[in-house]
Amino acid sequence: MKYLIFLLTFISITAAFACGNEYEVTFTSEGEEGNLYDVSYLGSHRLKHGFDTSSLQVRQKYLLEKFNKGEGDYKDSSDFALIEMKIGSLKTALTILEKLYPNYLNEYNIVTNLGTAYELAGKNELAFKFISKALQLNPNSHQGSEWIHLNILREKLKKKPDYKLIINLQVSDLRSGLGSYNSAKDLDTLFSIRDQLLYQLEERISFIAPEDAIVSQLLIDAGDLIAITASVELARDYYKMALQYNPKNQTIVEDRLKEINKVIIYSFAKHHWGKVLIIIIIFSILFLLIKKYKIHKTLAKNPKTLFLLDGFGALVSIFFLLFILATFDSWFNDILDMLSLIAMLYSIYSFSCVFFVRKSWPVFMQVIVVANILYCLLTAVIVMLYHRQLTELGILYFILEITLILGLAFIEQKTIQHIRKNRKQAS
Repeated sequence: MKYLIFLLTFISITAAFACGNEYEVTFTSEGEEGNLYDVSYLGSHRLKHGFDTSSLQVRQKYLLEKFNKGEGDYKDSSDFALIEMKIGSLKTALTILEKLYPNYLNEYNIVTNLGTAYELAGKNELAFKFISKALQLNPNSHQGSEWIHLNILREKLKKKPDYKLIINLQVSDLRSGLGSYNSAKDLDTLFSIRDQLLYQLEERISFIAPEDAIVSQLLIDAGDLIAITASVELARDYYKMALQYNPKNQTIVEDRLKEINKVIIYSFAKHHWGKVLIIIIIFSILFLLIKKYKIHKTLAKNPKTLFLLDGFGALVSIFFLLFILATFDSWFNDILDMLSLIAMLYSIYSFSCVFFVRKSWPVFMQVIVVANILYCLLTAVIVMLYHRQLTELGILYFILEITLILGLAFIEQKTIQHIRKNRKQAS
């Protein structure tokens, strides 16, 4: 199980971080055992700076009670030292661990915690020595990810560190990366590296706020690994976070994001070309109908009808977004709520025009035309970004909605032109 490490209050050591181990489980504020990491989930929202101090205080109180009763042993002392480092008492933690080590030379938790403490104190040579020994004692600790920690220290000790060598993916761009790692053996290796890196990243980011060049490079590596092994959509957030940790990586991050956008558009067109064809057919039929029956001329005589269509259409959209799609794409609720709010504002505007506008119909109608087009563009971007997560019903709904709204906007624009033409002729 993974345990959180060391929150420091001293400016001189805030940029350093490493891994530590407890002998007993971590407790929540209620005193229950907590599982703090699920490596199967790849979302970047798991990578957050800071941690809950209440669980540390519960554990600290528990150990102090054991010591007062004379029941504490060396394992409890090591755990207590780790907690002291988490809350910022590095000097106390070092004192405890340095006294323990001579008597427990091959006790993994004590060795790795002491290595961590030395790194936090800025003593990277000693940190490298003890983390190396800890890795020899237990190479499978932290899901076998401690080699990453050791590589970080190795680069820190160099006069000219190159943080790309920590993971050393050798991926210059996503296209070459996708092509280089195409065998089952390669992918199995990448899956393992990806999970180990995410484990290390969650620990580091918990205690290191932007800016930090090491974390930035590791986030880029994580983005590359996730793009190659899982999802380019998920990778995007890692690249953006990498830019927050080191603005100097702007060029590489922008290049990655451009590549991802191209892949997303291509993937959407490849998997949903039939639905796109439906849009073209519907627009063609709509154009022919308008041309044949001169619908816009009829509507120009009673512009309120268009605003009523817009208002009721927005209400229908709200119904489908909140009560139909939310059932099938519940993970999408925040975005559905946003789209529903926009639709509600459009509905209020359209019905207000019906009741309060007496003149200048083209001006007010032009506003809703532009608004409808912007809504369609927003929806189209959302569908392309999330089409892999959306159900077929969700994609079909959004495509039909975009088609109908753009069709209505087209009729509205033709009506505006006809009204202005008639007024110009009349004057």
